Amino acid sequence: MDGISPALLLSLLLVLLPTLAYILLIRLLRSRDEKLADLAAKILPPGSMGWPLFGETLHFLKPHFSGSPGIFLQQHFSRYGKVFKSHLFGSPTIVSCDLELNMFVLQNEEKLFQASYPKPIHGILGKYSLLTVSGDLHRKLRNIGVSFIASSKSSPHFLHWIEKLSISMMDSWSGRNEVSFFKEAKAFTLRLMVKHLLSVNPEEALASRILEDFQTYMRGFVSLPINLPGTAYAKAVKARARLSSSVKEIMEGRRKRRSGELEELGEGEGEGDFLDAILSKQSLNDDEIVSIVLDIMLGGYETTSTLMALIVYFLHHSPIALAKLKEEQQAIRKNKKDESAPLDWEDYKKMEYSYNVIYEAMRCGNVVKFVHRKALQDVKFKELVIPSGWKVLPIFTASHMDPDLHKNPAQFDPSRWTGDLSKEMSRKVTPFGGGARLCPGAELAKVVISFFRHHLVLRYRWKTKSDECPLAYPYVEFRRGLMIEIEPAAAGGRRRNRSPKKSSKLLPGSVESKMSKSVLEVPPKGGFSFDLCKRNAMLSKNGVQLPPFTKTGTTIVGLIFQDFKIVQFCNVNHINDGVILGADTRATSGSIVCDKNCEKIHYMAPNIYCCGAGTAADTEAVTDMVSSQLQLHRYHTGRESRVVTALTYLKRHLFSYQGHVSAALVLGGVDFTGPHLHTIYPHGSTDTLPYATMGSGSLAAMAIFESKYKEGLTRDEGVQLVTEAICSGIFNDLGSGSNVDICVITKGNKEFLRNHLKPTPRTYVSPKEYAFTKKTEVLSTKITPLKEKVQIIEVGGEAMEE
Repeated sequence: MDGISPALLLSLLLVLLPTLAYILLIRLLRSRDEKLADLAAKILPPGSMGWPLFGETLHFLKPHFSGSPGIFLQQHFSRYGKVFKSHLFGSPTIVSCDLELNMFVLQNEEKLFQASYPKPIHGILGKYSLLTVSGDLHRKLRNIGVSFIASSKSSPHFLHWIEKLSISMMDSWSGRNEVSFFKEAKAFTLRLMVKHLLSVNPEEALASRILEDFQTYMRGFVSLPINLPGTAYAKAVKARARLSSSVKEIMEGRRKRRSGELEELGEGEGEGDFLDAILSKQSLNDDEIVSIVLDIMLGGYETTSTLMALIVYFLHHSPIALAKLKEEQQAIRKNKKDESAPLDWEDYKKMEYSYNVIYEAMRCGNVVKFVHRKALQDVKFKELVIPSGWKVLPIFTASHMDPDLHKNPAQFDPSRWTGDLSKEMSRKVTPFGGGARLCPGAELAKVVISFFRHHLVLRYRWKTKSDECPLAYPYVEFRRGLMIEIEPAAAGGRRRNRSPKKSSKLLPGSVESKMSKSVLEVPPKGGFSFDLCKRNAMLSKNGVQLPPFTKTGTTIVGLIFQDFKIVQFCNVNHINDGVILGADTRATSGSIVCDKNCEKIHYMAPNIYCCGAGTAADTEAVTDMVSSQLQLHRYHTGRESRVVTALTYLKRHLFSYQGHVSAALVLGGVDFTGPHLHTIYPHGSTDTLPYATMGSGSLAAMAIFESKYKEGLTRDEGVQLVTEAICSGIFNDLGSGSNVDICVITKGNKEFLRNHLKPTPRTYVSPKEYAFTKKTEVLSTKITPLKEKVQIIEVGGEAMEE
């Protein structure tokens, strides 16, 4: 090296480094080509891989109504079929919405497939979690949990604590009008699990500390996997460590008690709980014991509480099912010798309809949307091949809401699980998973929910908020935490005023006594009151200009619906979401009805329609002009018009005239991005809403929407609701009237229901006939098609040089 000059060494490096980089690049490209060739030789399902690195994960995880597959799956159904490829969670993935393939994957656990959750989940759950471990270790840990649950679910001690905590929670609601049920359910299930697993009473400080740490722990599952101080993920990892320390402290105390080193704990304390059972297992180390305790607490805190909340939500929207359930619970209570006696195991076995409610809530609510699996080898299923190392996501929601498998799948109907139908349904639905990883705490959860719900339906009535619904993130959350309005079941149909009436003694001859007497002696007025008319006349006489009432003489509405009942999941000719527009048909000029059956729903494009309120000439002119512009835009681009394009044209035009063009519009349509509904005001301002009303009858129509609209409306429910809203405007507005027009727009289809309903038919026809004067008759009609002709005229001159 001493004989080599620095300049020569630098020259060699400059030559060798590019050469090595070129060789490495060639090898990488050759390896990639070999992999692509191998995959090409295999029959992969169709699909798209999305963006580099992220793939289609963000679109897949977009929140949606938990009773539907979501926009991502709907679009991929219609394009690729029930099984398609994608790139999710950083890996190439086969997404299965096919029931047969889902069952094949679940039943071949540890043979052809293996659980494979994203690495950030491992950081929170730990390396011994039942969700992440596999093989012999998974079987050992699961068997311990299953054996204890099987023996304890019917124990009087456990049933006593369910009863006690349920009654305690019902008592805490006394005097309250509203309850955040989802939050209360989570606190209830965690306290029960802490008591059952660790014998920690709910009133102890340790129980409160565990609850607080567990809430922090759960927030880590829905956070960005960034382990930096202050982030939700880092806090969750620390909370898990604190929970582990708390459990280990309890374990150490139990061991000392067993060895006689801590006699003050008492002889019987803690005996019979889960911790005692697994401490007797010599084959488990401390980390494995902590992990299985936290896993069961996780199931009780998240899964059981979510299912309880879903049942409350669905029962509110299914009064028939609620009535049947309440009838069953009342019969159980009446058949007991002492009606105030606590429930026992025999009472639980009589709750047959309760089981149906639980299974149907799992099917409709989809607590678990999908699971993570990985192919251990190349797996051939029918004509498809799943390459080794690829992820597989069996989507349970798809088979749960498949109209090919279930009649009216979006409808909550516990009777579909009755009698012999339950066996058939159990083959179509996987509410608790399947195969070797079937939920070990399913039976325990059913007992807890049944006991709690028994007291709930007998003691309270409840009502959810109109805009409340369960959303899939993909875990289930409620938009407003399932805030419910409650009242005691014995309070009757109306809420009673519990404030006591104040009684005051009046002294004889006092001013108050005279005033009270004079008031009581005034006889009650009957008939109409003209006090306000007199007031208005007095104000007008004194020069006060009374405000005029505003009337456009129209009721127009629109809403977005999701019809899961009439749409085939993988039929490329249909899509679930759509828009329904509605309008009345009366045109007025002041107090004069000019037209009883005019059309207020205007054509904009094959997939876009618009309702107009205001001046008829303005709405006609504006919509015709924009419709022509959209037609030219389609000629130029060769693509379907987008709703946002129509919205932009309309609002720019109206804004430029600053309200002098009197056109208030409800614009609706469906394009490749889904259904859209917008309102455009005469000044050009816009709103984007799931339901909207405009015109002089808008307040009456909005009252109907605000009280009855919900997400997940079917097509028929949407048409009924729009019809009811228009009728409300017709019967309550001065200028709206005559008939109801409906326009239903879905992907690739439009249905115009002209005069869908005639709520105010003409009942009187004058016997005098009126004959119009005879005018010039049309003698002949000839239609000459307009053709474009181009004529080339030769012009003399010198030719250009070549």
